[in-house]
Amino acid sequence: MSKIIPKTMMRAEVKADVYGGPKCDEVSTYFSAWAFGDMEDDDFTEDITIQLSSLPAGAVVTVTYPCCPNCQLPREDKFENIGRGRMKIVGHADNCECGFDWNNWIQEQYS
Repeated sequence: MSKIIPKTMMRAEVKADVYGGPKCDEVSTYFSAWAFGDMEDDDFTEDITIQLSSLPAGAVVTVTYPCCPNCQLPREDKFENIGRGRMKIVGHADNCECGFDWNNWIQEQYS
């Protein structure tokens, strides 16, 4: 049997607008998305919904987080218990366990 090689058909990166809000001093996030065949990225702020019925068998959905440049740990999630043993991501750690400042990184990366 031949080896199947996957191809990236779409991707979306969460980017930061560090000049948001009425005083241009708030950080807001948006998706910069690309799909195979597109000439350029599209930006949007709505949630991404992935429907199982729209994907073929063998499709892989991957989410990657930025990792700390000092200790290589990914940025930690903050959770809220929503009942029945389920948790909802409600934010992310401001600092890494080693002290790396994620908010400062965002300002430097996206300004």
